[in-house]
Amino acid sequence: MNSQTIIAEIESIAALDIGQPDCKLINPVLIKEDGTFSKFLDTLTNETEMAISSDKILMMLLPKQSVLEEYLKLVR
Repeated sequence: MNSQTIIAEIESIAALDIGQPDCKLINPVLIKEDGTFSKFLDTLTNETEMAISSDKILMMLLPKQSVLEEYLKLVR
């Protein structure tokens, strides 16, 4: 919704009510416009799991191997 590209593991969770978060992003990483990677919201929190409503996710796809390797270097 704000043109950010985020790579993360994603897991479905039970929403208690309509409109509440129904997905969990695990180890989200922001891919910046210059192609560098940084942990998502790392200046604001140490949390590595974040709830999100699935209607906020515009697309999901498998990353290229090189992107996956860069992501894993940052989160493992």
